[in-house]
Amino acid sequence: MDLAPQKGSIENNQIKTEIKNQIINLLKEDYQLGHGYAQAMYAYIKGKRD
Repeated sequence: MDLAPQKGSIENNQIKTEIKNQIINLLKEDYQLGHGYAQAMYAYIKGKRD
């Protein structure tokens, strides 16, 4: 979540929904996460905790 403002991914204090794939790709490339883990991290960042 700390990287989102640096990457221009925040609008009105929320992650822009249209850049979901960009965020997932960033997690995969910058942190070498697999696709499933990157999606799980995105869901967690968006607030899905169950």
